Amino acid sequence: MKRNIFIILAIFLTLYGSSVSSRGNNAEPLQYYPLFILSGQSNMQLLDIGYFLPTIEKTFGPGTIAVKDTLSGQSITNWYDKYDLLAGDGDGDPVGWFYYLLKRKIFSAIGNKNIRDVFFIWMQGETDGLYPNRYSEVYEENLIGLIKLIESDLRHKFNSEIKFNFVIGRINEFGRKFPNKVAQWDAIREAQVRVAENYPNGTWVNTDDLGTIDNGLHFDDVGYRLLGERFARAAISLIDP
Repeated sequence: MKRNIFIILAIFLTLYGSSVSSRGNNAEPLQYYPLFILSGQSNMQLLDIGYFLPTIEKTFGPGTIAVKDTLSGQSITNWYDKYDLLAGDGDGDPVGWFYYLLKRKIFSAIGNKNIRDVFFIWMQGETDGLYPNRYSEVYEENLIGLIKLIESDLRHKFNSEIKFNFVIGRINEFGRKFPNKVAQWDAIREAQVRVAENYPNGTWVNTDDLGTIDNGLHFDDVGYRLLGERFARAAISLIDP
């Protein structure tokens, strides 16, 4: 009798185990949404996201999450201020006030979706190139700090296994027309290229050849169309093969 009970129990466990395994194997895989974060000052503000997304969606398909939040005419210290240049309050917190607004917008856009491929697109630096020298001297550290902060916040909140990438739009040569600003303007441009080239998950795009309006600081419509496409192609180039 006992032997029969053991046989029945063994059969039951085998069938139950097979049932659990089968349900696990048939479970639908998680759907991951690529996330694109576009931020910066006026040249990012004036970039129509419609010039960026079509190229992106040809690769990723529909359903991408795109967040654009900009602050015209402002220093990077509004996003990340390692040396407290902007506030001067000595509170030791490098996170700028505008970063908190950007972060809130990013988190809201993600909601309950699963993310894995993340792309931070940055077009900023003109203001720092025209501010006192100290701003250009620490720009590289602030830019690295901002990039690492975004990545860290996303990993902590949503997915520790995200694949984080970034694309930097190098500011054009506008500031070189002012003799007393050439050195610091060039320092910003060089810092942007260095940061992009020193990290395997980063790259940069050139803006020197884009058409401009007014005084040469902002691009014309064709220029923004080309910039949007360049940002998209640069982001796609960072995808793991």
